[in-house]
Amino acid sequence: MVAIGVASEIDLMGHVCAVEAQHPASSQTSVPGTGFSGIAGLADFVHGASRARGGRMIIALESTRLRVGEPEPGAGDAACDEMMSRIVPRLSDGAAIAATCFEVHYVVTEYGVAYLHGKSLQERAMALISIAHPDFRVRLLREAIEHGYISSDLATVEGKIRVGPPTLRSSKALDDGTLVSFRPMRPTDEPRMWDFFHSLSKQTRHYRFMSDRTQMPRRQIQDSVFVDYREEMAIVGTIPEACGEEIIAVGGYYLNPGTNRAEVAFIVRDRWQNRGIGTFLLKYLATIARGQGIAGFTAEVLVDNRAMLAVLRKSGFRIRNHLDGRIHSIELEFD
Repeated sequence: MVAIGVASEIDLMGHVCAVEAQHPASSQTSVPGTGFSGIAGLADFVHGASRARGGRMIIALESTRLRVGEPEPGAGDAACDEMMSRIVPRLSDGAAIAATCFEVHYVVTEYGVAYLHGKSLQERAMALISIAHPDFRVRLLREAIEHGYISSDLATVEGKIRVGPPTLRSSKALDDGTLVSFRPMRPTDEPRMWDFFHSLSKQTRHYRFMSDRTQMPRRQIQDSVFVDYREEMAIVGTIPEACGEEIIAVGGYYLNPGTNRAEVAFIVRDRWQNRGIGTFLLKYLATIARGQGIAGFTAEVLVDNRAMLAVLRKSGFRIRNHLDGRIHSIELEFD
């Protein structure tokens, strides 16, 4: 059973209010201790979808609403309207909970989709902030930290919470029929990136990072999932799993505005290598970069990383290569 319901408000824990708390004689959207309506039939669909085998509960709502305020003294009949976020740290006083955070699988706004089922409190809060209206994300992050929903070390990402445009989605069918989905990196990908790094073999990590590191600093992983999609791009390749999806490939680039060229890098989980994923990622990143007016890519590759060198050489772009010791410095020029 897949159920889709609308909501008037959802808090950062994932609790859903289906009907706004409102007093009939008031112009305010919420009055403490008063309820204007019940939760109607939504609860039946919520419980049905959550109990059904393979069931999914989807909540849809606009990211904002207009609060019609009372006229200010001396302002005549002009009301003071205010845009408010429907994603809030805590539900308004008097709001009736129609679905708990444990029953909702997906929340959808015009800014994206948040997958909540089975996630930690911090993961749910970050997912919901990511699909809130951009004007409210900074405030929601601060209040989430104040309420203890999110770790205080994430205060440094204030203003960096963005969701990549849906136009940056693609897919590739492998030779065995497996469909790999490619999408922009999300702020909620931090735990998946942690798992991804620690799934890599020593050799793969050495080729990608040119060192024998066995640990990835948490701050570096956090920085990798907050992308501006202008001077910095990050795309992940995923396959479905029981708790959402698994990242099997990561690719991205960093633009040097002075040269209008971007340094490109990508990495694929060991058991998914030699399946054409790296070649697809390079061409896809090049398509995105060319669409943004970038002139070409640069890359540094160890001499014994033959697989990466082969992918770059068969890219179809004009290539220049300079060998310095054990490192190839490569430039790819777009037409």
